[in-house]
Amino acid sequence: MYSSWCWCCVVQQLMRVYVVFVSLVLLRVEASGVFCLTLVLLRSAADVCLCGMGVVAIGVLAYVDQSEIKVLLQHTDIDDDGVVNEVTQSEIAVYCIIAGGALLSLIALAGCMGAVAENRSLLIFVRPYYFVALLITFLIEAAAGILAFFFYDQASTFVGKYVGSAVMNLYGKDGKEEVTKAIDQLQQNFGCCGFLSPSDWNNHTMSSQPLSCCKVQNSTTCNQRPSLLYTEGCFSKLVAWFQDKIIYVAAFGIGVGAVQIFGIAAAICLCKAADEEEEFYA
Repeated sequence: MYSSWCWCCVVQQLMRVYVVFVSLVLLRVEASGVFCLTLVLLRSAADVCLCGMGVVAIGVLAYVDQSEIKVLLQHTDIDDDGVVNEVTQSEIAVYCIIAGGALLSLIALAGCMGAVAENRSLLIFVRPYYFVALLITFLIEAAAGILAFFFYDQASTFVGKYVGSAVMNLYGKDGKEEVTKAIDQLQQNFGCCGFLSPSDWNNHTMSSQPLSCCKVQNSTTCNQRPSLLYTEGCFSKLVAWFQDKIIYVAAFGIGVGAVQIFGIAAAICLCKAADEEEEFYA
């Protein structure tokens, strides 16, 4: 799902570049560039508005998502005193994504309204903010892609810190039923048992592996028969899962960010063309 969405966004950006530059060529050959300027701004602003709405939708989905991995990330940050604190950085990031997408959509929507109504005052007001919105979007996308590549090598450390501490410190504890359920779902969905291996549970307060380590669901005795247990730990599978998602994020961020450079160049050309028209009609 994530990979298909990323490729669709990249194709959409390439289509926008094509439309923008074709329109710019028409703008050079037309006696009056008002129609072409309106066409370019409307097409580009509508595209940015849809992208902004998509970012908001992704942020909302990330906020309401109750997957087992999100639960572990929210409950497994251990400080120097061994006290478990809730992780709030991920929620802050989601809030920033939602706010940024909403702001981008509003600015682009104003551009669409000005283009449709051919309101020169609104277009003049929106133009610099639209350029700034494109620039900010480019910086965010490029930064996300670059940081994702740096995080790729840190995935094992990240998984070890959060998931490992959850398995050894939170599973089965009073008041941590949500984390216990998340770890059970994690072991069932990934087909793994324990952090590094099923023997991790031997060092736990439990007397045997949880039933979620069983290959056969709804079995109450399989944790007493090693042949019916998952034999691989969750660490390697989780690292591979995170790295797979990181590749998609990095490719999307850098790819779309690179394409965004053409959008910024087009916005500069449009501003210059509009200024020339203003001087002509002055």
